[in-house]
Amino acid sequence: MMRFGQMYRGLRLLVCSALLLAVVAVPGWGQAKRSHLPADMDARLRLYLQKELGPSHDKSLRYTAALVDRGDAPKEEVVVYVSGAFGTVCGSGGCTLLVFKPHGSSFQKIGFVLTMWPPVRALQTESKGLRDMSVGQCCLAGKGWEDSIRFNGHRYEKYSRGNQDVEVPAGTAGDVLISKDDEGRPVFGDR
Repeated sequence: MMRFGQMYRGLRLLVCSALLLAVVAVPGWGQAKRSHLPADMDARLRLYLQKELGPSHDKSLRYTAALVDRGDAPKEEVVVYVSGAFGTVCGSGGCTLLVFKPHGSSFQKIGFVLTMWPPVRALQTESKGLRDMSVGQCCLAGKGWEDSIRFNGHRYEKYSRGNQDVEVPAGTAGDVLISKDDEGRPVFGDR
């Protein structure tokens, strides 16, 4: 007879495998077309994240950041995907996405998505002057999709109609900012 611990490990392996398969199987979740942060901005962002995430004993926390290209306009939005151990910044639905606007020598948070998976894409459409974005979502049935996040004039939030998130139609044009293959950099500890 199988023990509960063995069944739990087997179920956990099955769920993780299904999530990985779903993320890999979604079309367009490939290489990123992005603008990396300048070194000085990246250093300021890392310090900001250390303060924002608080003292942590979790050395597994990593971040991947990109600037949103707005054509002729200045690149002002910084998109940051934070990943780590389950129960820190990640849950069963994925990890955390933050969107910042540089504010002097610091940053102002203008977006937060608690659970999502890469890729993060900047779409060709805009809301209130800033580009719409899409974030990866997944379920246990093995079907991955992208949800839309839009700027409402004050912050980015998941776009929904009623209680339903709005799925981005397959084939929607956009630039990959953060890909599923990005390893990220440590938030705490040595680089």
